[in-house]
Amino acid sequence: MTDASERLSVASERLLDAVDDLRDTEAKRRREKVSSSEFHRLAEEVTTKSRRLMVAASDEEAIGNETEPSDESIETASHRQEETNR
Repeated sequence: MTDASERLSVASERLLDAVDDLRDTEAKRRREKVSSSEFHRLAEEVTTKSRRLMVAASDEEAIGNETEPSDESIETASHRQEETNR
């Protein structure tokens, strides 16, 4: 895997983790009483995490634009890298 492919794989994992974290926080907010202090605190957290997610998506796009075309998917490259690290 090239350096750019490795960076793309790491960026992709970060993006997926950020999506999962955002989903979890939004799910917590949805269980709170509407307009309670905890509801508003979690809403602010969702907004902050959403903005970070957009930055992560932009970073991944920039890395992807720098990466040479390949016959390999990010998923395949990531699994191969995991096997190498074992």
